[in-house]
Amino acid sequence: MNSLLQALARCATFRESISNSKDLLSTNLHAIFKSMDQPDISCVDASLMTQLTQDLDSDPSEQDVHEWFICKFAGLPAAHCFKGKQTSTVTCERCNTERPDPQEFVCLELALDGKTVQEMLCNHQKSEKLQSMNRYQCDFCEGETDASKQLSIQVDEQSILVILLKRWSSGKKTKRSSGIKAKKSLQQIDPFEKEIEVDGKKFEAVAVCCHVTKDFSDHYKTFVKTKSGIVCCDDENISFPVTYGWKKGSYMCFYVPLNTST
Repeated sequence: MNSLLQALARCATFRESISNSKDLLSTNLHAIFKSMDQPDISCVDASLMTQLTQDLDSDPSEQDVHEWFICKFAGLPAAHCFKGKQTSTVTCERCNTERPDPQEFVCLELALDGKTVQEMLCNHQKSEKLQSMNRYQCDFCEGETDASKQLSIQVDEQSILVILLKRWSSGKKTKRSSGIKAKKSLQQIDPFEKEIEVDGKKFEAVAVCCHVTKDFSDHYKTFVKTKSGIVCCDDENISFPVTYGWKKGSYMCFYVPLNTST
């Protein structure tokens, strides 16, 4: 959980929302973030971490960082800043009728089908043909027709964009799963290298949670972008600065609107 807290602490909009919330979990998160406000990036206080784990009534060692974020934090009232909308629009090629299907998300999952995050975003939104065995059942035409399907992403000006790079082709993604590593992609991706553009808005990465192997078990580190360079946060250890380590295992990326990172 330390890796996720380090990433969330870099999201100014979320921190501001947390400070204005009165529920117990938000209050304890605010205390943790304040304890980390040192001249340099600091580790999470162990006693505060223990209290937070008790409040969540869950063992973080049994959770994937993505699952932990979705199950425990994304439902908070203060987490509205993570929400975006993804709309899948199917267009019938016979009658040109469009059927949009908007879905809310707090974490956008991308396939590893590009060399950069921006390329993956573009591929994610490419038009898809529905033909042959995958034809579209059009209500207006009252039958199967050829169609096209187009994905589009909508985010607010101050949204925090959380992107999950799908490094596992199949199987359950938990820290204790023995079958994960054989299916994990080792493709190198650098979210810090360039800003990305989504829905006409530019974003920059402020933190990346990475999946690594430590003592023959699954483990997470968080790499944080600071004014002095990239910092590695690994439980009780903080490394200033580092020049490698995040590309091969980049997994969960936190983006904020350009020029608003702290």
